[in-house]
Amino acid sequence: MVFDTRAHRTIIAEDLLPEEFRQYLKEPAHNPYRSTDGSAVQIDAKIALSNCPVSSLAVAIVIPTSQMPNQRVGVLFGQSSCIDRLNLRSIPRCILQAKGEEILEDFWGDIMAEEYLTIDGELVTL
Repeated sequence: MVFDTRAHRTIIAEDLLPEEFRQYLKEPAHNPYRSTDGSAVQIDAKIALSNCPVSSLAVAIVIPTSQMPNQRVGVLFGQSSCIDRLNLRSIPRCILQAKGEEILEDFWGDIMAEEYLTIDGELVTL
């Protein structure tokens, strides 16, 4: 998953989804939720951050992987109902290393949630 602060919505590469669900989205009953951008789906996700998991309920767009930047099979975590509901603190690997912490090269650093806003407007402090 990539935090994409320029994306208004969360975007999911179609190839990330199970084949059975991809076929389900193609059924005519879902036509009202389709646009030239992709198919809108409601997601209920738990995102594991450095200090805790955070729940997120939002609408995401499923698009063909060929339309994803670099044809990445993954999730672009966007603003609406996702990033814009999180109060995060980030500490890059180089700062952690300067403080004497050992952190593997394939980790960016720490991203910690301090607060988040639920879909019901409740502020949760962690």
